[in-house]
Amino acid sequence: MILSGQGRRQRIPGTFKRGCVTYLNFKAPLLWTSTFYSTLAVILLMMKFHLSILVVCVSNALALVAPRAAAVDCPPNKLDFRKCIPYVENKDIDDISFSLYTWTKTEAPDSPSADSEYLKPLQLAAATALPVYAKLMKTKTDFNEPDQSVCSIRVAGYGLDKEQGDVKSVQQSLAHELYHCVQRTFGIGQPIPTSRLPNNWWFEGSAEYFGNIFFPNTNPAHMQHYHPRFPLYAQDPSIGYAGALFFQHLSNALNSDEVIHKWVVGRKDTESSTPESEQQKLSFDNFITKAFPSFATQFTDGLIRYQDYTPVVSTYQAETRYKELILPRKPGVYKFTTWVYPFTILSKVKMTFPTKRKITFIYKAPDAQDSSTVLRYRKVTDTTWKTAAKGADNKVDDDCSELLFLATSTSGVVVTEPFPVTLTFTVQRKAPKKRKVKRDDPVDNPIPTVNPQDNPDLGPSVNDPEEITVVSLDPDDGDDDEEGDSCSNKCIVGTWNLDIPSMQAFLTERLSGVSAATITNLAVTGSSSLIVKASLSSNMTFNSLDIGYDGSASGFSFHTVIDITGSVAGTIQLGDNAFTWVDPQSQGTVKTTTTVQGFGDPIEMDLPVEKQYGPTTQVQYTCKENKLQTSGYVNGAFTWAYSWTREGGEVGA
Repeated sequence: MILSGQGRRQRIPGTFKRGCVTYLNFKAPLLWTSTFYSTLAVILLMMKFHLSILVVCVSNALALVAPRAAAVDCPPNKLDFRKCIPYVENKDIDDISFSLYTWTKTEAPDSPSADSEYLKPLQLAAATALPVYAKLMKTKTDFNEPDQSVCSIRVAGYGLDKEQGDVKSVQQSLAHELYHCVQRTFGIGQPIPTSRLPNNWWFEGSAEYFGNIFFPNTNPAHMQHYHPRFPLYAQDPSIGYAGALFFQHLSNALNSDEVIHKWVVGRKDTESSTPESEQQKLSFDNFITKAFPSFATQFTDGLIRYQDYTPVVSTYQAETRYKELILPRKPGVYKFTTWVYPFTILSKVKMTFPTKRKITFIYKAPDAQDSSTVLRYRKVTDTTWKTAAKGADNKVDDDCSELLFLATSTSGVVVTEPFPVTLTFTVQRKAPKKRKVKRDDPVDNPIPTVNPQDNPDLGPSVNDPEEITVVSLDPDDGDDDEEGDSCSNKCIVGTWNLDIPSMQAFLTERLSGVSAATITNLAVTGSSSLIVKASLSSNMTFNSLDIGYDGSASGFSFHTVIDITGSVAGTIQLGDNAFTWVDPQSQGTVKTTTTVQGFGDPIEMDLPVEKQYGPTTQVQYTCKENKLQTSGYVNGAFTWAYSWTREGGEVGA
């Protein structure tokens, strides 16, 4: 007797115009899973040294497969009252006999209802996957079912719309479901549904990974929907299927399929009833905790790849918060706090360091979380991440001016909010050098602050700002080793006019890098100029400068217009490719209007120019001959960017 039960169905919205459903029936209660596909319905039965597939397609006007034999009773299944027509019978695949059947039409018992396009690919998919799976099975005869020799799968689909990728998607689905049969030989059935499905990430995720071994990057590709702000064990947007991405990373990190499979079947009798219990289990699993920090960094860098080496294009990669901060040059001790939640990829930070300084850092998490918190960092120009030493000084390389930081936790301690990880930086002067003239240290921004861009609808939120704060400052000894390079100083002197085409590209790039939103259609009108004299007195003016762009984030679309009319004047104090204004005089207004689609009236905000172009603004610049790019940071947070062309073309004019 075949027992069956119905479980939940899963779909990635917008994947197909019409849905199709994959049913998995392992001849046991409550063992149905589902995935969406196009123009196909299949029943698959794996028996003792025997595998048979039953294919059905309804509402289909396409060519039907020619019957290979007369209609017969279908192999035992939930719908065995239907009639079937054999397509392939008793084909040996690695000591497993393979058969393929189609249902007949209910209104025409001698006519097959399957679309012929899918029959041969299904046969090929079984021939591809089964020899590999046969080596992974504990036995080919015991599927932990009432009939120990049978593992049955039914794949059902509906619709007329077909795309080129559908065939491979259905093949991948078959390979996915066949791996569940492998799991069954170890006594692992589909976990009973519980709150937020804490077992789906490994049960469905591993099957999705193995299906992608043979048919990578198909549609729908659940790996693409891994969400960094949800824990590994609670991938709600994909109902757990996106956990496959973690297994794909394990493979990229040179773990064999046999090693991955061994871990999966080791989960027998270890199901979790809640996400919290799964979190605690994973926190004691060295195989997971060791791999998670590198999984996080590879995810944010977009370097996780399918078996065919094509990158997994993440739908939610931008949901990892990205911040840019500048560490002040003034010798002293500074602190920065980032935020972490167990088994998430919450926040990545780019820190710009002053040159001609000796810089070290240490990091610390709350005591209950500290031992399971890992901080990784790399140069912006590299792809290799280092793991920071815990409880000891980490040295910033002399030739490194920009580092990326990412902290992760594999803690089993249940928390309701992200917790802080504090980085403490010590900035020291290098060996003193003799100077003929003493000058004051440049005015640095002592407390740059970054405000997190929360998405309240997705994952845990951060209530406190990420910021750099001053712990202590060293006494001023008059040393002048922080003066900017003389060539760089000379380059910035001159009259500069706004280069609108270059600015549009530059600002789009900067906004996309620091925001979770996707920025498009950025357009600039109006004019602006920057005059820097040899005395370093300066004047920046804005004449009806309008910056408009479209954006989208977390399902919302918006349009923003920034209008600036005004000026800022004052002496600039130079550092290495950076400057601040000394006692600036600003006038005018920055008007920002944002219209969110579906939210009625626009959101308007007016700020005095001095709030964005004033004493708390640090400006990073790149100057080469007649081209200048400037990026403004207010209290440490990126705020604006401009591209300029020199008027007259003479350096230092």
